[in-house]
Amino acid sequence: MSFKNYILLIIHIYKTLVFVNQSSDVIQATKMLEKVPNCDIYMLMSHEGDVLVYTDNFVNLNQIAEQIYEMLNDSQKIIESGNNGGFIKLCISYMTYTLQITMDNSFIYVIQQKRN
Repeated sequence: MSFKNYILLIIHIYKTLVFVNQSSDVIQATKMLEKVPNCDIYMLMSHEGDVLVYTDNFVNLNQIAEQIYEMLNDSQKIIESGNNGGFIKLCISYMTYTLQITMDNSFIYVIQQKRN
């Protein structure tokens, strides 16, 4: 299965929490994201390609992004809003790209709207 199809398959498994790698860093990051209310889909991917997806209800992406931003400490607040780097281009190509937050140079968070 291609990477694109794998990601799209995971995105369509709603109301599901999928652990690909249950490292302590992944679990800690997941618990942080679980505190964000009214999020339709968030996706966590490490630079090594481990994928974690959690889906829930969705209200306001900007509000979700702001809440996640506030949870991060100053050293974690590295926000990319442009088309910088291969991974962001990949996200734009394969899914509805909204915001990428890179945390501790280990994980990438992509918050996006659900496809109808």
